[in-house]
Amino acid sequence: AKLSISQGGFGTSVALQGNTGVVGNGVGAFVFNFSNLANVTSIPLTSAGSPLTSIGYSVDVSGDVIIAGAAGDATFGQFSGAAYLFDRITGASFAKLTANDAKQNDNFGISVAIDDGRAAIGSVMGGPNNTGAVYLFNAEPGFAGNRQLDRYDQPAPHSPTQFAYN
Repeated sequence: AKLSISQGGFGTSVALQGNTGVVGNGVGAFVFNFSNLANVTSIPLTSAGSPLTSIGYSVDVSGDVIIAGAAGDATFGQFSGAAYLFDRITGASFAKLTANDAKQNDNFGISVAIDDGRAAIGSVMGGPNNTGAVYLFNAEPGFAGNRQLDRYDQPAPHSPTQFAYN
């Protein structure tokens, strides 16, 4: 089956689990169901923010949860970043994740990974020395409260750095 979306950047990020494919393009992400290759269906994933949030720059899927990074989110200043959790079946967003120490230009969400109810999110300018950090979050659908569990900083900070990039 050939997949195409009219927006540019299609395929910037991809993730696959069973018959579910997630494809990001930097302004959105799409969930594809490949169970019937003659009739592939898709659901768009979008954030409530502007297209400049870069949602879908990074994506991953585990069980019934999809994570999409939005490094361009400006909640805590330009390019502070965020990540969104979505239901794999409905495409509904159920959580927006941001770092507890978020600041402008962190690029939080530049890389994401999810497995077994935990999400790891990269931030190339995060952490106390702006040298990059990886944040661990609870990604369970019904969880209430602060989802951030921990932050892991670059072991031996130096500049320039690409720690947490991918």
